[in-house]
Amino acid sequence: MERFADDLAGRLLVEMAAAAAQDVALREVQRHLVDRRREAGRTILRHGIDRGELPADIDLDLALDLIIGPAAYRCFLSHRATEPDMLERTVDVVLAGLRSATGSQEA
Repeated sequence: MERFADDLAGRLLVEMAAAAAQDVALREVQRHLVDRRREAGRTILRHGIDRGELPADIDLDLALDLIIGPAAYRCFLSHRATEPDMLERTVDVVLAGLRSATGSQEA
């Protein structure tokens, strides 16, 4: 994740987000790009539901926000280094929370 924040794609993402705040057309382009990535994340979560690893009634969008939010905050807002396993640890915590919130203890 830290590498992403330092590479061209990461810098472009930050610049695009800033510009999209002022430009409606660019905001739509950004929304389309983000929506495509989020749909890929929803698909992964649905597979977890299908395998019985996640409760069927989880809020997929909230789960994605909880997974991506901490890494995005560190990279793009606080500019703090991220540990190599941060995303994996974040996913583990979020999924454990989702399971316990619905009473499912499936691993």
